[in-house]
Amino acid sequence: MGKVYGYIRALADGQDVDKQIVKMREMQVMDRDIFIDRQEDGADACKSSYRRLLQKLEAGDLLYMKNLDSLGNDYGEIGRQWRTLTKEKKADVVVLDLPHVDTRQGKQQCDTLVEDIVLVMLEYYADTEQAARGQKRKEGIEEAGSRGVCD
Repeated sequence: MGKVYGYIRALADGQDVDKQIVKMREMQVMDRDIFIDRQEDGADACKSSYRRLLQKLEAGDLLYMKNLDSLGNDYGEIGRQWRTLTKEKKADVVVLDLPHVDTRQGKQQCDTLVEDIVLVMLEYYADTEQAARGQKRKEGIEEAGSRGVCD
């Protein structure tokens, strides 16, 4: 096994990263290997620590994170980042809030089964989310048209 890393993404106001740091230490992540991004209003604007983590991450390394939301604000972005971590970087990922999402288990059971299942699930939700946004947009345009707002 390679190096062990932790990634924490939290809102600048309100989310207590101290508990997450304690959890990372319990998972044997050294402080220097814990990467923390604080986001304003949940925006994805600055993930500089995550980008530094990606530069360091190598095949066989292990990454802990609290939840999948750490990877992005929507399922599409989460899926893209999941693919980067597991397929491109070939790192193992453990999602602490989802104990069954541990790619080490997938390798022991059936090569990359867990990785592929999570990726398919994220892609499905991204497609569903995009379709729902399109439907809402269409309904909004129709409603505005019925009120004479749009021509």
